[in-house]
Amino acid sequence: EENKWCPYFMSKRLLQTASVVVLNYQYVLDPKVSQVTMLGGADIPVRRPEGSRIDEVVPGAMKEPSIVVFDEAHNIDDVCIEALSVRLDSASLERSSKNLTDLAAKVEQTKQIDAARLQEEYQRLVQGLHEAGEIDDQVAERISSPVLPDDIVVEAIPGNIRRAEHFINLMRRVVLFLKSYLKERKEARTEGALSLQHRMEEEAQVDSRTLKFCYDRLRSLLNTLEVVNVDEFGPITRVADFCTLLGHYVKGFIAIVDPYPEAHGIYDPVFDFSCLDITSK
Repeated sequence: EENKWCPYFMSKRLLQTASVVVLNYQYVLDPKVSQVTMLGGADIPVRRPEGSRIDEVVPGAMKEPSIVVFDEAHNIDDVCIEALSVRLDSASLERSSKNLTDLAAKVEQTKQIDAARLQEEYQRLVQGLHEAGEIDDQVAERISSPVLPDDIVVEAIPGNIRRAEHFINLMRRVVLFLKSYLKERKEARTEGALSLQHRMEEEAQVDSRTLKFCYDRLRSLLNTLEVVNVDEFGPITRVADFCTLLGHYVKGFIAIVDPYPEAHGIYDPVFDFSCLDITSK
């Protein structure tokens, strides 16, 4: 606190230089977590052309080999299956829709803030020119409150915010597809991952290459919007997790819809995207 260092980001940085790291299974086996922590050895210097005295470190080019030791390794299968499986139901999909509405509102708010900031900067420019004697009172009054062209305002809005609107619309299509898929028939059914992938491409217009990056894109958006209460966006995070798994893996995975998951027979369909064989991924 005294040095204003963030313990979280400091620990992530130390992971790259530490000789020994003790972690639970998820930090190694869950692809979402392991990508965030950037596990792996330090970058190995790549020798530059002959005659150069300095080796160059190229990030991500080569990594020092790591030795991974698992304690209680008989639990690995269960941990992998849990990390690579997602469960969704009607309630979670409804909350996902609300999450997307909230995100869209935050994006719009950020756009308005950026547009207002541009207007304020323009006013300061006019005031500075006036105080410096570059323009007279009449000119300053005439140009002090212009309607800025839309293309200038749009240009002032960060690109990652503009693209966020497209991503939110994409996730809306995914959620609508899952809602329809969940209540398609009032009977238990299964479907292979590859078949489900094709259906999403046809009915939701989302290709498998896009699906792969949904989880990372959502996390990036939450960071860009400076969302503090990340837990509130758990439902849409699970949907994005499903998208990423479906985009990456087709073998050893299956989609299961159980319309009556509880013993008392109340219709409340549940969608499971489950890993059946961790060796096939």
